Amino acid sequence: MEPRQLLLDLLSHMDNPVWGAEKVGGLAEKEKEDLVAASFREGLQGLLYSNISSQCLPPRLFEKLRSEYYRIMAREVLLTEAFLPVAEELERRKINFLVLKGFIYSQELYSSPGQRPYNDVDLLVQPKDVALFDEAIKKFGFELTSRDEMNYVRHDNIPVAIDAHTDLWFPRGSALWESCRKVVVGKHSYSTLDFENQLVFLISHPLIQHGYLRLLWVMDFLLFLRKYKEELDQTRFQDLTRRYGLEIPFSYFFEFCRKHFIRSFPEIDGFTIGKPKAGVSNFMRNQLFQKAAATTQPFEMGFVLYFSLLPGLPEKVRFLLKVLFPDEKFLEKRHREVAGSWTRRIFRPFYILRKGIKRVVQWMVS
Repeated sequence: MEPRQLLLDLLSHMDNPVWGAEKVGGLAEKEKEDLVAASFREGLQGLLYSNISSQCLPPRLFEKLRSEYYRIMAREVLLTEAFLPVAEELERRKINFLVLKGFIYSQELYSSPGQRPYNDVDLLVQPKDVALFDEAIKKFGFELTSRDEMNYVRHDNIPVAIDAHTDLWFPRGSALWESCRKVVVGKHSYSTLDFENQLVFLISHPLIQHGYLRLLWVMDFLLFLRKYKEELDQTRFQDLTRRYGLEIPFSYFFEFCRKHFIRSFPEIDGFTIGKPKAGVSNFMRNQLFQKAAATTQPFEMGFVLYFSLLPGLPEKVRFLLKVLFPDEKFLEKRHREVAGSWTRRIFRPFYILRKGIKRVVQWMVS
């Protein structure tokens, strides 16, 4: 059996450890090696360690999982300790921020901090606060890097990173700040997305921004749905899905989850996403997101997938212009291009378009 499919089977029987033990115990040693390697690729090494007996694997493979489990746990302690004084400083200066992704999911959804790996603390800040945020975080030894829009790293013995964003592809809008909820991490309370917008983000982030379904991100969604199904307002979630035009990608995401996880996560069955009317644009979106839901590794298709979802020609044109002709500060920071390098600015749009078209073709035929 293909290793990723075996992982899917194990996750779909999380409520039956005896089944998992018998399944893994009956594998050949090479199959066990492939299973452990797949768990690392999919970000599930900590979860696999927590749900498997040492008798099921050769000692060296079990030790590999055990070491990684405690590395993830130590990493979380390090990130939490590094972020806490930053958070307190932001609050003291009245700089609003929302905490996102792994930092929240690990504490809120998983039974142990060694189960959910993540490498940095992700934040959403308001554009008006960027300069104040930059000043506040640098007070603690963090330096701005060229990796992302606002990626900060402190080079301790083990580097720690805080990745800030001024917007999200989905969900979006100023209402995010008004409807946010509080979640406790350790002894501190942080603001994060409300239940319905969090569900939108849990689905759209892997499928649209990354263009494939890493099983760790699917597990985040399933555990969130299990924990908060009673608190979730399905009508509001469906309204948000329609407002953002996400019916097509979301329908493929739920289809994937129902196919593989309905047994262990029956909560999925209560959610229905209706597909929009047929048409040329929706036909292309169907083709793109059917492919994305079946893709098992990153392919840098996020901009194309996001572009396909933008409503109307004016918004698509604005997005293209922003991508093809970014401001000089972005180019200097990300690509080290010197201001006034007009020859590179002229040829850059053609290079980006050629690269984008080539990547779409490669992705669709892969």
